[in-house]
Amino acid sequence: MNPLPFQPTMGATVTLAATTTSGAVKLGGQPTEVGARIQVRIVNPGTTVAYVRFGNKDVAAATAAADVPILPGTSVIFTVTAPEKSADGTFGAYASAVLASGTATLSFTTGVGIS
Repeated sequence: MNPLPFQPTMGATVTLAATTTSGAVKLGGQPTEVGARIQVRIVNPGTTVAYVRFGNKDVAAATAAADVPILPGTSVIFTVTAPEKSADGTFGAYASAVLASGTATLSFTTGVGIS
């Protein structure tokens, strides 16, 4: 069976003004329970590598060795599993990013189709 192409959740794109300091954003189109899977398309329009990590509200991207690199001027799709609740009991899937240098506005679009 052929997988369906990525189908974005309209209105669920969020952006993150990424810098060399880790920042995080709550993903749109949230899963409804811990362990649920969603797909996330990340667009890096910048001119430097972005390092991304997924998790709960407490997530923080750190280094090239620990996180997933998103090359400059590219987009990729990941399947993300909804994390456990944050230390304060908050539920939700978050993305964190840090850049190798400079600044860029990364886009995160949730959807379904690619597994």
